[in-house]
This record gives sequence, C-alpha cells and structure tokens, in this order.
Amino acid sequence: MALSPEAMAFIQAPDTVDFVTRATDAFFAYVQRSNEVVIGQFLSGRYVLGYIKQENFHHLEEALGTAFVSSVSVVLGLLDRPALEAAGISQVQSQPYLNLKGRGVLIGFLDTGIDYTQSVFRYEDGSSRIQSIYDQTVDGPPPEGFLLGREYSNAEINAALASQDPYAIVPQRDEDGHGTFLASVAAGRQTEDFSGAAPDAEIIAVKLKKARPFYRERYCVPADQEHAYESSAVMVGVEYILHKARQLGRPVVICIGLGTNAGGHDGVSVFEEYLGGA
Repeated sequence: MALSPEAMAFIQAPDTVDFVTRATDAFFAYVQRSNEVVIGQFLSGRYVLGYIKQENFHHLEEALGTAFVSSVSVVLGLLDRPALEAAGISQVQSQPYLNLKGRGVLIGFLDTGIDYTQSVFRYEDGSSRIQSIYDQTVDGPPPEGFLLGREYSNAEINAALASQDPYAIVPQRDEDGHGTFLASVAAGRQTEDFSGAAPDAEIIAVKLKKARPFYRERYCVPADQEHAYESSAVMVGVEYILHKARQLGRPVVICIGLGTNAGGHDGVSVFEEYLGGA
C-alpha cells in the first residue's frame, strides 16, 4: 500500500494520532467532509486504520458520537511470566500418545521483539525457526500491504545468523527480553534441560511500536512505565501474522503477552470485536 510523501509525513508526525474504527458510511462521509483524516489501511476488510492531528481528534469524536468511543485505542502493558508446570503444559507433553509439539504450526507473537540469535529459536543445523520478524519501531521498507515498520524474512535472518555481525543484517533486538521469554516458553526448541510448549512450531514475531504521547496522557500512563502499547498497533500486528500465515498456507496460533483494564469489557469494542473475528 503506497501513500504520497505528504501523507506519510502526516502519519509519522509527532502530533498525529492513530485510531481504528469500523468501516461505516458515517465514517467515510466525515472523512470526505472534514479533510482531516488520512486513511492508512483496512484490517480484515471491516475496520479502518486512520490518522488525524491531535488537535482535531475531538472533531472525530463529536462527528461519530458514541459509536466512536470503542474505536479509541486502549493502552496495554506487559503481562507476568507463568511457569510451564502451572499451565499444565509439561503434563501434556509427557503423554506418549499425544505428540502435541506444534509440528507444521506457526505461532505469532506480539511483544517487545525477539532475540533471534538464541539457540532455542534455531534448528540443529543452525538455521532459524523464525519465518519472519515485523519490527514496527523502525522505518521500512514495510511488509507488502502495510505502511510502517520493517519486515525481515527467514532468508535474511539465516543470512544474519551465518555472519560475523548478525545485527548488521537484521538489527532488530529485544531490549527488554519479555518477547524472547514468551516465545521461548511457547515455542523454544527442545534441549536436554529445556523445552517450550510447542518446540516443533515455527515463529512469526512482531515487535510492537510503543504508544504515542496522546494515548499515554489519555490513560494516565506513568512516565516511568516504558512498555505501553496501543491496541491499534496490536491489531496491525495481528493482521500481519494472519497475512503471513495465509502466504505460507499454514495454521497459526497468536500469542499476545499484553493486558489492560482500560476500554470495553463486554466484547463489543472495536479491539475486542476485531480479535474475536480475526
């Protein structure tokens, strides 16, 4: 999806706010009438990722009324790290007749990124079990059909692993470690003293872009809370994972290691509705 340089500058401006809303006639009528919104991309064919200046955000809320309340992004933080035994995973893996280890399945992670150099994400021959990484935090080229971020393919990851300086080829890093931990617990390769829940699965990793100041202020996120992410970034990440799974013709499980008490709790907000239908 290509936008003009002017539209891309608008999207990336620090005083621009992103949002996801339902693709309704009322919304498109407002877009044509106001000339304040840049449409980024469609999600699942039913939702629109849009951008508007922070100073005009209240115009959007007033024009669309209560229907727009559930379209405003919520901010999510990282969840804690439970044990395999507590989740019952080790007990299932120990059953000799089930053989449930994820072979042929993709697992998509939306988190702080992934340390792709770790041995648990590599096959015995050293090649990567990661099919792709989508880093939303850097400039492109973005994945096909997406506006922002940078995609690293399995071939690029393998080339990085074979080099003396992997990060010169694939510079994506997990500075926090939460995403790497989550991926290792869910899909780490089995070794003598370690196994993830699905050690034979392959991985798609999304490094989420952090929340814009507008949403941090809206939800009173403390200044020292580094890891805060918008639901719109999560939705774009889910869209990417589903897109890659369709390309590869593989079943996919999506793992979101984030949570929030903000927003709707009845299943009818745009974020909940999207995840339920995705």
